Order: sequence, then C-alpha cells, then structure tokens
Amino acid sequence: PPMLRRANRRRGPVPLFGSDELRFKAPADEGAGADGGEAEELTPLFLRRSDFRAAWLASGGSDDALPAAQVSDLRSLAWQMECESAFDWRSIVLVAPQDSIDLALELQQQQQQEQQQ
Repeated sequence: PPMLRRANRRRGPVPLFGSDELRFKAPADEGAGADGGEAEELTPLFLRRSDFRAAWLASGGSDDALPAAQVSDLRSLAWQMECESAFDWRSIVLVAPQDSIDLALELQQQQQQEQQQ
C-alpha cells in the first residue's frame, strides 16, 4: 500500500528474517489444540540475521546448509495480518534479539531482588 511504502521510505524498513526450512513445534501445553491434538508448528521471524543463523545452528543445522533468509518487513507483516484473514497468523512467532532477551531477564532479576529487600 502507498502509505506503507511512504512510511518505510521516511523511517526505513524493520527487517524480519525467516525461512520455511526453520520451524519449531510449540510445547504441548502451548501449541496443542483444544482437542489435545498435535503440537502446532511455529515459524519464527527474527529481527536480526545473526539470530536467524544462531537458531538454525541451535536446531541442529550446519553453517554449510544454512538456508537463504526470506526477508520481509515488520510493517508489511502487520498490514498483511490486518487485511488478509485467510491465513492463520498464529503460527508466526516474532523473536526478539538475544541481547534484548538477556537484558529483560537481567532487569527482571534486579526487580525481584529489590522487592525481596
């Protein structure tokens, strides 16, 4: 859409990296259907290419077999989620950068320690 293209030109895109070859099963308590069916397959999208690579390696993939990242844009994804109701978007998982996750955990621990004092 034109408005989205203008926003990306002014502010720059927010890239997302993923691949159809990198998917995970949700833990049974999170992804299983209400009927107790199979765990849902999730497609992670990463804000950094390095986190995409790290997830690939952690899943048992090798550097030599690293799939080409499919690059999209966060704003475009949000627009598609709003406008395209035929696709089940619940399988998409946005993965924060690892250093952001580490910082959030550190801040939570500090907060817990302060509350215990």
